[in-house]
Amino acid sequence: MTSTALSPLPVAAGRFRNTRRFVSDPITLLSDLSARHGDIFRLDLLNGPLVALTHPRHLRCILQERMSNFTRNTDSYAMIEPFMGRGLATIADHAKWRRNRRLAQPAFHHTKIAALGEVMTAAVERTADAWSEIARSGTPIVVNDHMSRLTLDIVLQALFGMEPDSPELRRFAVAAHHANTELGRFIRAPFVPLKVPTPGHRRFWRSIAELDAIVYGLIARFRSDATPNREGLLPMFMDAVDADTGEKLSDKELRDEVITMLFAGHETSALTLTWTLLLMHEHPETLRKVRDEAAETLSGRTATMADLAQLPYAKQVLDEVLRLYPPGWQAYRCAEEDDMIGDYPIAAGSQIIYSIYHAHRQPEFWRQPLQFDPDRFTPSAVAERDRHAYLPFGIGGHMCIGNVFALTEMQIALSTLLARFHLTIPNPDLTPASLLTLNTKTPVVAFLTERR
Repeated sequence: MTSTALSPLPVAAGRFRNTRRFVSDPITLLSDLSARHGDIFRLDLLNGPLVALTHPRHLRCILQERMSNFTRNTDSYAMIEPFMGRGLATIADHAKWRRNRRLAQPAFHHTKIAALGEVMTAAVERTADAWSEIARSGTPIVVNDHMSRLTLDIVLQALFGMEPDSPELRRFAVAAHHANTELGRFIRAPFVPLKVPTPGHRRFWRSIAELDAIVYGLIARFRSDATPNREGLLPMFMDAVDADTGEKLSDKELRDEVITMLFAGHETSALTLTWTLLLMHEHPETLRKVRDEAAETLSGRTATMADLAQLPYAKQVLDEVLRLYPPGWQAYRCAEEDDMIGDYPIAAGSQIIYSIYHAHRQPEFWRQPLQFDPDRFTPSAVAERDRHAYLPFGIGGHMCIGNVFALTEMQIALSTLLARFHLTIPNPDLTPASLLTLNTKTPVVAFLTERR
């Protein structure tokens, strides 16, 4: 495809200025530049230009319509490979991705998610019991930490059948936090190679070694256990056989899928729950509606999967939080061959950043897009809107395999905890911090009061 007769991309020049802002606050930078240059433009940085996309139609192009040409063969995915490996969320090769997706898909069938409902309910019940004690003591909590422990508790039990008081749980949480923090800093300013032993890089590699020791140890434990009907999703991955080749996943492939699912399966849900509890503090009328719905359905008990159909407003709230603060707020692709995005030519080898955060705030699809409004997700509102305008879990073939799992655990947790507790947040701050995922800029500190 030739592009000589076509209009070039608008250019956001100023590599030094752009890089400084991209490192410190990429969300504001992309907001400012898209307001100036439009929904697609070239962002010049010190380590090379990026094609920036902020509109759902362009995201649909690269993620669905021509996904085979826009791959994860990017500098950014290469940077996170030491941490995530090449699992479903990071594999660049489409044939390998399809094979691994086929092997993993049965573990996320709705019947398997239903079987994990008891795990989710029990974990939320333990959190509620712990909160009761904390409320009586009058000490504050850091909501981010508590939601991370809750969702990690769930995903570790789901994957491994691991007990909630297992020592691996705390070790994994600490190591994953350090790896995510250091890798997020490196990706935005990759000027000193990871192999250079700076203090941050040493913390990163120590964290990777800890994560690998935990995961490979668990894989070895399961391989030595010939017990049929072993609990957890990991044995299902280990036993899955490719119908075309007769192959199974290797230990390295299992490690990569496990790390991906442990990270994606708890970090994104924990962040969404944290943002939700923070927003409920700021929107008391919405909070009242969530509580009224939960009171009518639950009568003081912990929610189960069987209750979810009777808790639709809680789901609307979560959908709106995911619109405003999508945990996986941005990602990258590479054009393998010359192509077009919208009216613009994209040369082979172009590195692309796309922002779900900005795509979710397009006034073309959302009236007063910066406002928090769960009524955007009533069945009638959803039916009237372009379904590609909302993509917190991606779209097309690469849509997150664990989206139903995540929404289920979050709906159970939100309805249960808000029905039983009131959170007082002395210093609410809705400023996002954009690392690999979209965290709150400051920890959400809250005092708990148990409701009667």
